[in-house]
Amino acid sequence: MNESTDLVLRLLNELDTVEGRTMMQKIVFIIKAKFGQFRDYGFSIHYYGPFSRDLAEDLDTLRLRGLIEEVPIPLQDFVRYDIKLSKAGKKTIARTSGSASRSKLQEMASLARTLNSWSLNRVIDEAYSLAEEKGLD
Repeated sequence: MNESTDLVLRLLNELDTVEGRTMMQKIVFIIKAKFGQFRDYGFSIHYYGPFSRDLAEDLDTLRLRGLIEEVPIPLQDFVRYDIKLSKAGKKTIARTSGSASRSKLQEMASLARTLNSWSLNRVIDEAYSLAEEKGLD
């Protein structure tokens, strides 16, 4: 497991549930922009702002390995897949120390909790704004 994947698991442990794949993409992008973490994930502008194919593939792999769960939430005209750490995922991070310091993880988790409490549109707007600052195409 690489450093970025480990950090995804640790953030999910702090957050409990992320409301959808799009929200997860934006949270990771914003944390990358503000803290310089998630170096393994390259982002480009996609349908709803910054998107990382590498992050999407890691999330699929983590789900297939049973380390995260995706819970389908039927909405009016689509299904949102909420993401949470599984029991196996909790055991996995308990066995490893992680690369981020505890205080840095707490700062990132605090930002992630704030973002996760916002509407998706607000988080997308924040991600677009940061992408523009960073010169992301």
